[in-house]
Amino acid sequence: MKTEAYIRKHIRKILLEETESSDAPSKKTKRPQTTGKIVTKSGAVGSGNWSGKVKGAALLAETDPGKLMGNLKVSSVNAQKNQFAILENILRQAVENTEEMSEVYKILKATAKDKDGNALKSVNIGVDIIPYRNAHKYIEWTLVGATKAFGIKWATDVILDKAGSNIVVYFK
Repeated sequence: MKTEAYIRKHIRKILLEETESSDAPSKKTKRPQTTGKIVTKSGAVGSGNWSGKVKGAALLAETDPGKLMGNLKVSSVNAQKNQFAILENILRQAVENTEEMSEVYKILKATAKDKDGNALKSVNIGVDIIPYRNAHKYIEWTLVGATKAFGIKWATDVILDKAGSNIVVYFK
């Protein structure tokens, strides 16, 4: 349990960090509106209210996404032409660029399948140490923050779904 508390504390610290990264865009940068949305397909990921610190992390994604991207060490991703490459790049950087996030999340090579058994072009993320509910929300807020910070216009909805104890992210 000590490990879980340690990881939670550091993820919150990253998401709420007070220093602003010079690589991340300022919150004052004008950002275009998006066309696609970040959607949780599996519905509610758990019951109950979020703690104040977890709500604070969500607020950062909404009000100062540049700061969140700086905390996660996610650099600009707009050079990519392919939207799936942009999505994968954001998630890979968020998961791998900080020690705390890399202890909780792993990008998996497994391929998710749709209800008909066809392979989905998706990013599959393994979750360890923290409860799935919190892990899912952190990934959702990461995508919301990146979308706002980098002015990404998704062509379609970005879907967050559950496959066992893993998070699957794909386009609708």
